[in-house]
Amino acid sequence: IAQALETSKKVNENTNLLTGITHQLIRGEQYELALPFVKAISIEDHKNNQLQEIAQAAIKSGQYSAAISSANALVNNPQAHARILLLLADKHIEAGQTDRADEVLSQAITVTGTIAGPESQIINVTESIQVDDEFDRASLYETIAIKYAEAKQYDKALQITQKIENSA
Repeated sequence: IAQALETSKKVNENTNLLTGITHQLIRGEQYELALPFVKAISIEDHKNNQLQEIAQAAIKSGQYSAAISSANALVNNPQAHARILLLLADKHIEAGQTDRADEVLSQAITVTGTIAGPESQIINVTESIQVDDEFDRASLYETIAIKYAEAKQYDKALQITQKIENSA
């Protein structure tokens, strides 16, 4: 037990050190440089949170390749991966870069297709309150279709809506 506690302590210390380095690099907008430190974090949830933080900061600062690199590292979290891609697609659509938006949305379709579980899911907040999961496959496909429509690629938007299975 003592050895397990010592190992756990070292993992936490390493995570804290790596997180500290990552935050400094994010503040300096050195997103690509931060990625290897985040990938070295052994606690998966913490790693995913840091990757999402890097991706969002990179998008805000216009460093889209760093955002893609960070999103692609979210291999065990396709919902977060797809969300980051959709944020990036928004930026390309706003800039009128429909070809780039199409590339990112195509990747989002592929990632969304890997989400496990039922097409549509309900989250039980309490016994009497239920809400739709906005990050299940069907909801993400719906968002992708909307992004295609915003980019005036209506045929692709229609194709994506056909991917949504009828769960009724």
